[in-house]
Parts: sequence; C-alpha cells; structure tokens
Amino acid sequence: AGMPFHAYVKQNIFEPLGMAHSSFDTNWIKEQQNRASGNSVIIPKMPVEIPIIPSGGMYSCAEDMARYICFHLNGGMANSELVMSSETLELMYTIPCAYPGQNLGYALGISAAARNNSLFRNHGGGGFGFLSLMMWYPKYEFGVITLSNSTNHNLQHEIAHALADEIITYKNKILGMTQEAQPTGFPGKSSHRPLPGEPGPNKPAWRQWLGDYRITVFGYPVDKKRIDIKNGYLHY
Repeated sequence: AGMPFHAYVKQNIFEPLGMAHSSFDTNWIKEQQNRASGNSVIIPKMPVEIPIIPSGGMYSCAEDMARYICFHLNGGMANSELVMSSETLELMYTIPCAYPGQNLGYALGISAAARNNSLFRNHGGGGFGFLSLMMWYPKYEFGVITLSNSTNHNLQHEIAHALADEIITYKNKILGMTQEAQPTGFPGKSSHRPLPGEPGPNKPAWRQWLGDYRITVFGYPVDKKRIDIKNGYLHY
C-alpha cells in the first residue's frame, strides 16, 4: 500500500466509519490525555506501547466500536457509502480449511458461534491491562461491546452475553421475532463429541507436549498450565 499500517487503517477504515477516537499509532495514542491506562495486579505499571500491532494494540472506545459493529451489520456500508465489498466481508467470515457444511469456528479475525438458537459473530482479546469483546447477531441486528482497562477479572464475556440474552428475549417476546434453527457447526466426522467415559485416540506424538508450562508477560509469571492426557485426549 506504500504507507505504514496505522496510516492505512486510518485512511481506509477509521475515517470512513467515523472512528475518530481509534488508532494503531503509538505516537497519537500517547498524546491523548483522556485515554485509559491498563491495569494488572501482576505488572505495577503497564506500558503504552503494545508490541503486537497489527494483531492487536488498537486503542478505541465504545462509541467507535459500535460504529464498527454497525459497519458489519450494514454489509460494509457506513454513512451511506460502501466501505468494504460484500466479497471482502465474506472472506472475513469464511473459516479456513472448514469441513463440508461447517459454519461455526474461527475465520479471518472473526469467530462464528451459536447462542440463543442463532448465529453470532465475535472477536475478543486481552493483555497489557486491557480486556475487550465485541459481538453481534446479524439476524437480530444488534451488537454488544465490553471494554475494560483491567485484567483482574474475566467478566467481559459474562456481561456481553447477559446483555445480548436480555435484548433477544425482548425482541422475541415483544416484537414477535422467532428464533432460527440451531446452526450446525461441525458436520461430518468432526461433529462427533465423545460420550462420557468414551476413550480417545491417545496418539503417541502427543506425549512430547506433556508437562508444566509457565506463562510470562515482560518476565513476570502470570499463570501456569499443566498439559496431560485424560481419557485419551490432551487436557489442560
């Protein structure tokens, strides 16, 4: 594109959508006096620079993220103009290497899941003192955003789903909308879920990954996980 990533996103996404308070530009972010600071009990002072751009590290706000969800719900339109083609949006929603008929899973930065007998799309993230989740139901034409400048909890999913459940209940009861059939997800051989007590394949190659793993951020230990085999399946 001949320009830095943060400039390209600003020109082609943020500005057309009216997301005036969103940026990947670290210098711009540092200049904002009213920005939130990340908080964690593990690391006393979080850095402003988040070294995972472009896979993360975007500073934004609830109003801007609402505009982004509306952009998806409106099929790539914003302010009566086409910002992204339906073909490009469909690429974001297409699950790579999907099984025949699979419509639930992780696509290009967007996950498709099922709840309330309806499909919803979502993406969440966390780290460096922040947690976030955005989700939207195409059928019900609404979305929910949760943003937190603390990683000392795991409420972003609980809050978002609770709000969405209330809205869907209202729409179904008051507005007379009906729920669609449960999305199928993983048909064919991937649809099989082991019954309680049913042994798994217990592949010998898995044993190289068994043991204890320590998760660190900036050299600080933040979590520890053990990977072992239970009933023939990898488990942590």
